Amino acid sequence: MAWSYGLLFDNAAAFLSYMQKNLSATISACHVHHTYIPAHKNFTGSNHRKLQDGMKKAHLSRGFSTIAQHITIFPDGKIMTGRDVDLSPASAVGYNEKNAKHPFMFEMIGNFDRGNDSLEGKQLESAVKITQHFYEKNTKILFHRELLIDGKAPKSCPGTGVDKNGFMSLVKKTRPLPVPEDDLVVKVANHKLYNRPLFYKVPMLKGNDVLALQERLQIHLDHLFGPNTRDAVIEWQQTHDMRATGRVYYEVWDAMFQHISKKDTNRSFHRNLSYITPLLRGVDISRVQKRLNVPTTGYFGEVTDEAVRLWQTNHNEKGRPVDDGKGLPITGVVDKKTWRALFLGE
Repeated sequence: MAWSYGLLFDNAAAFLSYMQKNLSATISACHVHHTYIPAHKNFTGSNHRKLQDGMKKAHLSRGFSTIAQHITIFPDGKIMTGRDVDLSPASAVGYNEKNAKHPFMFEMIGNFDRGNDSLEGKQLESAVKITQHFYEKNTKILFHRELLIDGKAPKSCPGTGVDKNGFMSLVKKTRPLPVPEDDLVVKVANHKLYNRPLFYKVPMLKGNDVLALQERLQIHLDHLFGPNTRDAVIEWQQTHDMRATGRVYYEVWDAMFQHISKKDTNRSFHRNLSYITPLLRGVDISRVQKRLNVPTTGYFGEVTDEAVRLWQTNHNEKGRPVDDGKGLPITGVVDKKTWRALFLGE
């Protein structure tokens, strides 16, 4: 089987099996990129080929022989083949090498500079597993920003929001990949993780409970309860009507992962929630999940979508059960009307 452009694989394992049957060259390094444009907002869930063909057209206009990257990793974790793996990539000036020995280059759809898209879920999983394949063969792993030109980083690629040490801890398996969204095994929202008060001190507290806290607060994951984690806890306490101490005792842990008050649910509606790719995440989603008695992941996936549709079917606009089947519009979308019915119709 010869290498073909535009093949779409569901996951890293499927692609790697295909690649190994078509790879003759020696891979000297693995170069990690993000596209910047297109970003997550440009991905519809079904336009994989259209987005990649757009990049190929842009690369051809720059004088490249074909698309720059060997593969593209999409927000849903699927992988599409690009440039023949036996050809050198158009990765960075001075680092492409020759065809018999060259880097493997992959692009991740998204703008991962801080404040924009997040590298997470299935996309992160595919990127890590592709990188692991090369790392385990003692291949050097390089972010685009490490490929210096005249001593300077050409770009922030793969994004200022992607920490190299954190990414490599997943690649090296010193830190597990986050739990897949809507997986019934929910690690973060689990009281068993609470076994001690957490607060800032020197030496800093370290452990899985600190990691769970950082994941919940959506801050840098380093397992260490340092000043940044303390400040994030204080901000969370301030916005949830709790005494802003920066210390996580059981009451704070319980409120952060489980407790939902009517006051919070009433004031927290600020956007429509629905099942899209990449998955929406946030405290408001956790509150909906808690109300619907589904796993509290903080991500709006298939399980949450089904639960919302069922609830809409069985309740009227005031949130009361209906007997005639005339419930809320069955959209799976938690808009303001459904939100008010969920939390204020009791």
